[in-house]
Amino acid sequence: MGSGSDGAFLMDVVIAFFVPMIYVFLRVFQQRNVANEQYTWIIGTSYLITAFEIVNITLIVSRGWELYIPLSAGAAIGSTVAVYTHKRIVRNVRST
Repeated sequence: MGSGSDGAFLMDVVIAFFVPMIYVFLRVFQQRNVANEQYTWIIGTSYLITAFEIVNITLIVSRGWELYIPLSAGAAIGSTVAVYTHKRIVRNVRST
């Protein structure tokens, strides 16, 4: 059995996967908003990016390189999903 700190580390790893996944998703989504001149989406996405950037930096400061793998994996998935999602949303918005 591990100590209580093992549970805290595991929680940090899980958070370190999902936070950059959402953060990078938003960053890539924002790039596509700008490229496609989706002005309304640009404003809202900017606020969300800032919130997730603060959490992401806090994770890195608290654990550093210990979280490299979950941070990187989340970012890779987030960027891929963002391109796919944005393409589907913009196509649907333009067709209506």
